[in-house]
Amino acid sequence: MRLEPVALVVTLAITLAIRVIAMGPIDAAGIGDPNYYNDVAEAFARGEGLTSRCVWNLLALPADLPAPGCGYWGPGASLVAGLAYRAFGIRLAVAQGAMIALSLVLAVLALALA
Repeated sequence: MRLEPVALVVTLAITLAIRVIAMGPIDAAGIGDPNYYNDVAEAFARGEGLTSRCVWNLLALPADLPAPGCGYWGPGASLVAGLAYRAFGIRLAVAQGAMIALSLVLAVLALALA
């Protein structure tokens, strides 16, 4: 399927604008899931693998910390952010940029399938 250049540019521009506006007021990973993904991503970037230094699930208490990560939540977001951290340094803006880039790819895929 051939993507029309104008549709592609408009889709990317709208997606990028929405994502940049949405990330504007965010200055910390937050609570719950985002904090967990960020913790595992930072450990991955430091070469500690997909591990967590915190207890995130009281139903499955680890024997020791750091514990293997991604037993409750999947590794996707942590891997994307962790790879970005390795390449560009551990800063929240780096993880946000990686997620924005991923959303642009997904927008193009959605357009191609439309």
